[in-house]
Parts: sequence; structure tokens; C-alpha cells
Amino acid sequence: MSGQVYRFDQFELLSDEGELRSGDTFVRLQEKPLRLLMVLLENPQRLVTREQLRERMWDSDTFVDYELAINVAVKKVRDALGDCADNPRFIQTMAKKGYRFSCPRGSSQA
Repeated sequence: MSGQVYRFDQFELLSDEGELRSGDTFVRLQEKPLRLLMVLLENPQRLVTREQLRERMWDSDTFVDYELAINVAVKKVRDALGDCADNPRFIQTMAKKGYRFSCPRGSSQA
């Protein structure tokens, strides 16, 4: 989704630039965690399966331990957002299925 800007809580993700910001501060995220966050933001409040994440994060000819890589990417996104699995504000784990992005009140997409 070209040119999309996602705003939630104090964060803003600019898809074209591949940048996550908190206020005026740039929040550093590597390519795969950033891509994972974009997929979740494109599907707010909906389950995104691990298979859907795999398809969006890697080419079909890429061979990697997807399960581990997705887990690592989710942890990095949670760390960047100040989120945690035990008491999630943003990313809810749907056991053995995938993840759901929960937008706090006042969130929007532009």
C-alpha cells in the first residue's frame, strides 16, 4: 500500500519511507520486523495468520526457519513499541494461528 501512513498511540509508520516514528524520534526497526508491522497495520483488529506473514515477508524461493524468524520479528516489533506478550497493548498472539493488531483508542490511518 504505497504512500500509506499509519498512526496509532504515539506512533506513526510511513510505509513509503519504511520509517516508524514516535513523535519526532525515529524508532529503529530492521526490514523484516518493519514489514511484519506493516502487514499487521494493514489488517487492524483481524487475525493475520503465520502463513500470511510468511508469504508477505519472504519470497517463495527463500529457505529460512519461518517459525523462528516470525517469532524474532514479533519480539523486535514489541520491543520497539514498548509492548509485551503477557499484557499486550498492540500485538495479540492468537495461539497457534497468528497475530492481531489492536489499535488503542484514537488510532487512525491516513
